[in-house]
Amino acid sequence: MAVILINPARYLNSVKEGFILFFATVLPALFPFFFFTKILTGTDFPTGVGRFMKRPIKFLFHTPEISAYIFFMSVISGYPIGAKLISECYKNNILNTEECKKIISFSSTSAPAFVIGTIGTFMLNDVIFGVVILISHYMSAIVTGLIFCNIKPLKSGDKLNSFLPTKKVDNLIGDGIYDSVKSILQVGGLIAIFSLISDVIGDLKILDIFGELKPFALGLLEITRGASELIKNPPDTLILIAMLTALVSFGGICIFLQAMAFLSETGIKWQYYLLIKVTEGITGGIISYVIALIFLC
Repeated sequence: MAVILINPARYLNSVKEGFILFFATVLPALFPFFFFTKILTGTDFPTGVGRFMKRPIKFLFHTPEISAYIFFMSVISGYPIGAKLISECYKNNILNTEECKKIISFSSTSAPAFVIGTIGTFMLNDVIFGVVILISHYMSAIVTGLIFCNIKPLKSGDKLNSFLPTKKVDNLIGDGIYDSVKSILQVGGLIAIFSLISDVIGDLKILDIFGELKPFALGLLEITRGASELIKNPPDTLILIAMLTALVSFGGICIFLQAMAFLSETGIKWQYYLLIKVTEGITGGIISYVIALIFLC
């Protein structure tokens, strides 16, 4: 607040740029997924996906079958859809806190459109790099899930949890619009605030202490800016891919807070979710380095 008062023109413009970024890119990309996941959640589709994926989900993660639907939608839609669906399941008494903790360990992922489109195509000018990052990212989510789900397996993993279909289509659509708008505005507010925070930190030279790792440190705050700066002065190709995968898998503090806005309702502590994302980030970096070393060098 003090910094804003000292230079209001500079930092109020930062908030404005954050909202412009949100309305121009994030809103069109996320809103349809928020809406249609809400519609699908009100039908029998989640139960169908759960039954279809019953054996691998039970064998790998020992979680309720509905977690297959949550993982599926997280992979397709990206952050923070997985956290949002887990929150909805909890509020509807479909999942308890322990089940939510297990499922979020493998259902917090980025979308193919962002990884292959934004990072691979537009930033790196190489779709193959984007595909390597995406595959490594999803593998890291699965490995992280295996770790956290098998430390203390759930006893209730063999039951079928399902959504009850909503009978009134009008209510389903109306509720879908209302819930999607409310959720997307939470995301937009955090993006605007982090646009401000990133500029303040940059002006105060706080990240300069990281030296050549400054772009990576910026990516730990907000992934898009960090990835863009990292690619401007890239390290060795293998290291670059590993660092980008680590950032995508960790997600950045901005996305972390977006997810916690939903997960806090489930009883999941931020320390636990942070441990999951740090594990996923480290695992993703290692996996992508090995894959790039084998196939790209």
